[in-house]
Amino acid sequence: MSKSVIYLFLPLFLFISVINLYSLDESASPTDSVLGKRKAKTESDKRILRIEQIVYSFVVNGSDLKEEQTKELILKKVNDEFPLAIEKSPKEVNIVKLRKRAQKQANKKYQLTEKELTEQYNKKAEELFQSLPLNSTVTITYKQGSNLKTITGRYFGLTYYNDGVRIENTVIPIFDMSDSDKSKFDAKLRDLKKRQYVKDEIESYQKEKESYSDNIIRTKAEEVVKLNEKNGFINAWSKWRTPEDVAEIIITYIVDKERKKEEESNKANQPPIVKEGIELQKRPIDSGIADQVQENSVRPPEEENW
Repeated sequence: MSKSVIYLFLPLFLFISVINLYSLDESASPTDSVLGKRKAKTESDKRILRIEQIVYSFVVNGSDLKEEQTKELILKKVNDEFPLAIEKSPKEVNIVKLRKRAQKQANKKYQLTEKELTEQYNKKAEELFQSLPLNSTVTITYKQGSNLKTITGRYFGLTYYNDGVRIENTVIPIFDMSDSDKSKFDAKLRDLKKRQYVKDEIESYQKEKESYSDNIIRTKAEEVVKLNEKNGFINAWSKWRTPEDVAEIIITYIVDKERKKEEESNKANQPPIVKEGIELQKRPIDSGIADQVQENSVRPPEEENW
């Protein structure tokens, strides 16, 4: 082909190449994302996946990500959706200061100390778990065999061994009663329930206080996230980054991944290295040869007789 023909078609070839670069398959996506198995739930994660999709579309098209021209085209496409020029700096959250501030607000709202809580809930426990007065009318549910029965009548006290109660003319073992009825007559069980009640209520109070503090921290953090994302930043790999930074990280990631694949492929296709050497074999010495060797062997001279 003459040079004149080449020069004639060169502009057309360059035009087609540029068109191909700008008509990439942007629906293409990598089989293994930079996010790993984590689903894109946040706005930042969605932006990361979109930028990765843009970069990967160049890979599918056969572009060399190591070339500066390709990087410039990628950044131009990223800029169309996520402006690269960001004048502001990302707002950071000082988690230590924020936690102290949240704790201060929680202490203001939940002011009772553990001692005060114990006194308060002990009083309430005494009201909830009381022993039944004698001669009071009561309804008891108890188990008799495989059946549940209910009896209503006056309470005349415990049996001799404190293991049953007298309701009118009927003696009912405490063991057969429902849990809610047992505590009316069993002092040990009643005290146990009181202590458990106080413990549960204090823990519930403290958890509510912690939840209030955590909610303050979460709300403030979400405000910062929304503000930074509104200003164009992306929360990527534990840091606020610009779209350009994210694109360059993804490009480097894909280039390194392809390089490792190529190295592994080359290593797998290399022929095995055979080390040549002489293998020494030990053979048994023939008995005849052994005798001959023994006869021809040099012996020390006999001692001269003077």
